Amino acid sequence: MKLLRKVAVVCLCVLIMKQTICVTALARTSQNLYLSQVVSMALATDESFVKKHNEILLAEVKLDAAIKSVREKKRTMSTFSWSPLLSFKFPESPNLSESMDFIFKPMTIETNITKLNHQLDDLKYQVVADVSELFLNCFIAQEKLVYNEEQLRQARIDINRTTFLSMSDPDNEKEVERLQKRIDALVNTVAQQKRNFEVAKKNLGSKIRMDVTTGYIFRDSLQELSIQRTDLEGLVAHTFANSQELFEVKLTEQLAYLNMTTAEDMMRDFYGNGYMNMIDPFLAQVKKGSPVDAAAFELKYRQFLTAIDARWQGKKRIIFFRFPREWFKGSLDGIRYLEDDPNFLLSAALDYEAAVKGTKSVEKQIRQDIESQFESIVTAHNAYKAGNKSIEETKTELSRLNLLNQQGKVTGQEVNEKQE
Repeated sequence: MKLLRKVAVVCLCVLIMKQTICVTALARTSQNLYLSQVVSMALATDESFVKKHNEILLAEVKLDAAIKSVREKKRTMSTFSWSPLLSFKFPESPNLSESMDFIFKPMTIETNITKLNHQLDDLKYQVVADVSELFLNCFIAQEKLVYNEEQLRQARIDINRTTFLSMSDPDNEKEVERLQKRIDALVNTVAQQKRNFEVAKKNLGSKIRMDVTTGYIFRDSLQELSIQRTDLEGLVAHTFANSQELFEVKLTEQLAYLNMTTAEDMMRDFYGNGYMNMIDPFLAQVKKGSPVDAAAFELKYRQFLTAIDARWQGKKRIIFFRFPREWFKGSLDGIRYLEDDPNFLLSAALDYEAAVKGTKSVEKQIRQDIESQFESIVTAHNAYKAGNKSIEETKTELSRLNLLNQQGKVTGQEVNEKQE
């Protein structure tokens, strides 16, 4: 019996040493992998960045071409030219549509470049968020696996010790059976978690284009965030400043405002305040961001168009002949200055009003989403802090029970119940 007991003790020691050596060797041959490294690799290898950069370069080429085209068209319009067939072309002034095209064709492309650059920043945030989630999945899977492997190792030590004790005390046989069931369950759990860990590593490796399935230990580089309900407004302001959706609707609003005010200034310079005063109250209301009666605005705008063209209505008498006044109308007189689109300013004003409403709607939706998600995060964070406190208390109690178990004062089942 004594010889058998000595052999059992030696075997138990060899088993413990073997498991410890394996774990130590694994840690020594593996490299540490941190979240910051993974983020850098993801940003360096993401194809969407290259694609977006190419879009920006192409837009810049279009902008250069548009500026040269406008410059050449202006030069052509302001230059006298003739042909041997006595075809003369005299300098001419642009109408409203042409003037707006000179200004807004390059500006539209510049706006698109600004949008693309902001999309590039937004894309960076998305890549960082995606790869951070993949890294976190790997880290959690790794920690679960390490924990349960340690539980399995400890359970095997316990069953070997209990089996040895059962040689002298048959009452320990039930404990051996219980431990064997626990080992069987842990073996299945560890096998499943190994598969989960492999899937998580393959997903991360695909994102950063590097094989991380072997030779790496995922290190905890996460930081605990202190969340207070007073942080809500700061979070809303930060989201307003960085939201791609809000950025685009604000850009649309700014472009619509510039389109409206530029057209207004050109028409005021051409027609004078006397005519423009007819629609000024509606324009002022739109600029303030207040709702405007579109039907009343359109009616007054029609009256404005009639007034600016009134001088060329009817007929003009010269000696004994009467000629339509329209015949004496210059190429840019009256409504001809707006010939391509007489309702340009009306449309521009209503477009700006719609853009303002769109911006307010997006801001409202973003605020609602943040408030809802923030409340969930605060609740989860409070639960996390309470859970951490409970875990620390459980660890302390488990250490005490393990010590008592080694002294034979509590059973392994009591320790196991506390672990579970």
